[in-house]
Amino acid sequence: MNAEHPVIVEARDLAVAIGGHRVVRQASFDLHAGRTMGIVGGSGSGKTITASVLLGLTPPRAAVTGSVRLDGRELLGLDERAWCDIRGRRIGWVGQDPLASLTPTMTVVDQIAEALTIHRRMGRRAAREEGVRLMETVGIPDAARRAGAYPHEFSGGMRQRVAIAIAIANEPDVLIADEPTSALDAGVGARILDLFDELVQRRRLAMLVISHDAAVIDRLCHNTLEMDSGVLGKRSRPRPTERTGRRSPARSHPDTPAVLSIRGLTVRYPGRRGVRGTRASTTGCENIDLDVRAGEAVALVGESGSGKTTVLEQVLALRTPREGVIDVLGTSVGSLDRRDRHTLRRRLGAVFQDPSDSLDPRMTVAQLIAEPMQIHRVSNGPGRIDELLVRVGLTADLRTRRPTELSGGQQQRVAIARALALDPVLLLLDEPVSALDAPLREDIMSLLDDLRTDLGLAYLMVSHDLGLVHRYADRIVELHDGRIVKVSAPQPPRYTLPTTPELETTS
Repeated sequence: MNAEHPVIVEARDLAVAIGGHRVVRQASFDLHAGRTMGIVGGSGSGKTITASVLLGLTPPRAAVTGSVRLDGRELLGLDERAWCDIRGRRIGWVGQDPLASLTPTMTVVDQIAEALTIHRRMGRRAAREEGVRLMETVGIPDAARRAGAYPHEFSGGMRQRVAIAIAIANEPDVLIADEPTSALDAGVGARILDLFDELVQRRRLAMLVISHDAAVIDRLCHNTLEMDSGVLGKRSRPRPTERTGRRSPARSHPDTPAVLSIRGLTVRYPGRRGVRGTRASTTGCENIDLDVRAGEAVALVGESGSGKTTVLEQVLALRTPREGVIDVLGTSVGSLDRRDRHTLRRRLGAVFQDPSDSLDPRMTVAQLIAEPMQIHRVSNGPGRIDELLVRVGLTADLRTRRPTELSGGQQQRVAIARALALDPVLLLLDEPVSALDAPLREDIMSLLDDLRTDLGLAYLMVSHDLGLVHRYADRIVELHDGRIVKVSAPQPPRYTLPTTPELETTS
């Protein structure tokens, strides 16, 4: 194997300690040309910090020992200038959230061209032409026309392809992908994995894939290691996963009041001006009719770019839509003045995909949960923070910690506690578990389900995980190209909601 697939990266006895705590312990592995190696493990197992060592991007407080060689050259101990010559040229990187790694104020082709001009001394025009060619290589349709678009004008799958184009722009020897498909729906994720496979074979890359999703690892990797509590070892034969049966929904009665009603919602985004000054608009969603009743969980599903998040954003904004009507708690958002909108916003809570992005790292857990109450001038009685922490399955001693000191699952529980701080009636959930590993996904969804039962909450949830959706939603609304194409029939309930208290309306 070594003759046909030579070793590109050799790691020996790699160890990382942060603040005296050992997060990686004596890890050893090789990356071979034309082969993909996977590291699988739960949240907090040390996978990502291992990848960061190969990129020279460990936290300032990290103490790294051992050896990492690239084509025989020792990387540990290099200064930042030497690392800048390696990152992007010899080693490419693709992260989990392309929107976070792409610059929102630069066109996609300029971002690809930037990677070329930095490392190849290529002229701007030549770099842009090469950028378009790379967009075609990674499967972006009509690349020449779409090159001038900005990241927010692309779907999640297309943004990930742009990130891959940047990563391979300088024909690196090594490609590292950290959870590259966890934020994508199943269909788009499969196409991204196919693209990785093709690039590894055609360009003879040595690839390292970091994931908590065993299915991704099994689909893509030639060999796999498993990480647990910083220890890297051979992957054991996977045990059959016990899947809990679908928890039948607490279905609302047809006469239960709708906490959210959407009629005829249509959102169109203006495109770039053409040669004759005309604009070709892009449809975010079209003619959406949707109700969410008290105590009901409604899931929006569909492929990347189908309009799911657009609908959620329109509700969160509490602004008058250009086309259509949105009613929250029986009140049209179009009739609200600034003061009424502020009052109504208290009845909505939101939980987002990645808690590490939605929680301010400078604030303590107690400050994060208390902030909504301070903004809305709601009395924060003694013990309220501790009560919320306990309700989401955390202990009160975490109140003084900061998000970076918590695991991914703990961070998401803090985000849920924060969303509950104002006693909302409706929670808007945007991929609330996709950034977590499989066991944590079940834990968080089970928590949300219990909270819905206990508090009589209603949920509007965007997700691409059909397995979870089928177990935890009352109705599934499928979107395609911005339109509703299917609404599933709810299953008979096995348990019922407690009586929902009368809802307040904002006049």
